Amino acid sequence: MDWQYTPYVFPLLMTTAIAATLALFAWRHRSAPGAAPLAALMLAVAVWSAAYALELGSPDLRTKTLWSNLTYLGVVTAPLAWLALALQHTGNEKWLTRRRLILLAIIPLLTTALVWTNDLHHLLHTSIELDTSGPYPMLDVTHNMAFWAHTAYCYLLLLIGTGLLILMFIRSPHLYRGQAGALLIGALSPWIANAVFIFGWSPFGKLDLTPFALTLTGLAMGWGLFRFRLLDLVPVARDTIIESMSDGVIVLDSRDRIVDLNPVAEGILSISASEAVGQPAQKILSRWPDLVERYRSMAETRAEITVGKGIVRRYFDLRVSPLRDWRRHLVGRLIVLRDVTRRKEMEEELQQAKEAAEAANQAKDEFISIVTHELRSPLSSVLGSIGLLEDGAVGPVTEEQIQFLRIIESNTTHMAALASDLADISRIESGQLQLETDPISMAKIIQEIIQSIRFPIERKEQQLILQIPGDLPEVWGDHIRLSQVLTNLISNAHKFTPEGGRIVIRAERAANRWDSQGAAEVVHIVVEDNGIGIKAEDLQKLFQKFSRVGDRETRRIPGTGLGLSIAKNLVELQDGRIWCESEMGKGSAFHFTVPVIEDTPETRAR
Repeated sequence: MDWQYTPYVFPLLMTTAIAATLALFAWRHRSAPGAAPLAALMLAVAVWSAAYALELGSPDLRTKTLWSNLTYLGVVTAPLAWLALALQHTGNEKWLTRRRLILLAIIPLLTTALVWTNDLHHLLHTSIELDTSGPYPMLDVTHNMAFWAHTAYCYLLLLIGTGLLILMFIRSPHLYRGQAGALLIGALSPWIANAVFIFGWSPFGKLDLTPFALTLTGLAMGWGLFRFRLLDLVPVARDTIIESMSDGVIVLDSRDRIVDLNPVAEGILSISASEAVGQPAQKILSRWPDLVERYRSMAETRAEITVGKGIVRRYFDLRVSPLRDWRRHLVGRLIVLRDVTRRKEMEEELQQAKEAAEAANQAKDEFISIVTHELRSPLSSVLGSIGLLEDGAVGPVTEEQIQFLRIIESNTTHMAALASDLADISRIESGQLQLETDPISMAKIIQEIIQSIRFPIERKEQQLILQIPGDLPEVWGDHIRLSQVLTNLISNAHKFTPEGGRIVIRAERAANRWDSQGAAEVVHIVVEDNGIGIKAEDLQKLFQKFSRVGDRETRRIPGTGLGLSIAKNLVELQDGRIWCESEMGKGSAFHFTVPVIEDTPETRAR
């Protein structure tokens, strides 16, 4: 095949190389949105440029016509690939269905068929001649209506894709504007050159400037790929995010005019976007004058605002954020309104419920205080009278009468204990229990309690073992309340240990390994028995109010179910810990600790 030299070939071959490289790069990243149509577009550019280079280098009409026909493979593909790229890049890929692509490809396929059969019908070109008037032979083509129809179709696809990118360019952040700008430059330059050539405005006569302008297309696409990460960061269409947000979004420009708002904001403001856009924010938000004044000068803030009164009152979480251009200049503000009315209503309901509960709790405490106070005197009187009757102070009593008096005494004592426990629980829960802390000898307290409880222990023939060292240190605590705790534990051991059983009371000075946040040293006290024991599943609720663990038989043993709960609170109020270890059938061990007095100048002065 003969070849004629022309300087126009080299830039076209350079365009071919650039386009082919970009097509290969895009194809390797074809999983990214827009990569596949970009690869198709660059491949079309490569075919178009290469075929035109070969057309210019061919010396005769027949060969030039062959290469001219081959350029149409790129000519018919480029507009369709461009539209697909624009749709995917702007988030409108939903329009790229298989059916629509087939319909869009009908005219390019028909045009290709007309190109290769033009000699039979001349619908595309009425004549193709060789113009030798210039320095290099050129094709002189006279176009027919099929050519103009295809050209109009190509320009329509170009116009749609360009319009989408222009909208994205206007609305998008700086990085995505760069992407859109690169695509627009790459698309518009060859089509401007094409229009100049087709309509005979070119100063270069029969030389088609379109393939040369495709060089700029390749450079622009390369710039978009590597400078703006065209295939790595694909913008999501504004409608996909903003329109679907559940929050109201309002965009203001630097002059506080509304430039955009989503449907939720339209509902909040009771105005359509077409009416609001372009209007001053002060005018649109005239129903909320306090809001306008409060945030007029703030570029960024977050607050909770209230709109309306009575049953139409609504609460919003307001966020105002600055919008800046790539030079960091303030160009507007973004206002986001989140409706938190339901949350506020729930908070108010919870607050009302809390206040009602606190009022009920206070009423309960007052009732318990009154009832226990009123019961103590008559119960004490009853117990005193029973004692006098048993002693025969008002006359002789029979053995049967004494038995009845002891039943009355037992039940009355139980009622007095219940009243006392209820009063303690009420004071503890209301924070009204006052402790009187002093240096205390736990050994002395243990001895006092043993003296008071020795008779019932001996009556059940239980063995009482004391393991109290003589050098047990003093502790800081309330004498009465620590006596109450220890009395409860020893009494429980006595009640739940069978006749002939064993009760051990141990005390020791120990490092506080039970509470890392507490005192360094404590007095550790254990009340242990070999009684019936406690089930493992009952240990967790042992210190709860009104908790009576065990089976039906053990529940017949008198008790209020409050003693251990009170003991736990009293120990913890004095910075100690209380716990239980137990095994069914083998007995229980109740432990509690009380902080040792630290040896400091302050404590020595006391």
